[in-house]
Amino acid sequence: MTTSRWGDANHKRMIKNILLVLAIALSASSALAQSTIDRPLITVVGQAEIMVVPDEVAFNLRVVTMDKDLLAAQAKNDQTVKALLALARQYQIPPTQMQTDHITLSETYTDEDVTKKPPVFLGYTVSKRVAIVLRDVSKAEQLLADIFKSGVTRIDDVDFRTTQIRKYKDQALGYGNQGRTGEGHRANQGDWSNNW
Repeated sequence: MTTSRWGDANHKRMIKNILLVLAIALSASSALAQSTIDRPLITVVGQAEIMVVPDEVAFNLRVVTMDKDLLAAQAKNDQTVKALLALARQYQIPPTQMQTDHITLSETYTDEDVTKKPPVFLGYTVSKRVAIVLRDVSKAEQLLADIFKSGVTRIDDVDFRTTQIRKYKDQALGYGNQGRTGEGHRANQGDWSNNW
């Protein structure tokens, strides 16, 4: 088979053109990849905290009584709970801010590991939880002292809190947004892009 000079020249020119197009395509794709990789990135995390004056106090209490007679243990528990609720009424706490729930009855024995003797029945334990919400925070200490005197055996939690939590969360978010758009943010916005 015979090839002309013109056919060889066209073939060589076509190969050169293909190689040139491939070289341009490869250099363009690496340039694009570099521009996305070299961009600086700064991530900032913030926190806003607001201290507020509480407007209510929640007392989570437990009345625990024990007696060898189950009915006597229950009666003692009921008597202490009634005294506690009467005390709450003395502080003008409405019934909607008092709640009794969850009563537990169990047998109580000596601890065999401690006494090194077989367990001995001590009596029946009756436990009832009571929650009271006091809206006059200035009376919280006095109420707590009176709770101790009433026969309550366990105070699980005393929580000073606010009823306007949504308002204060929005306020903290507003402070955070003000800090985000403050002077430091504007200075960084222009300076960082010019320095890289």
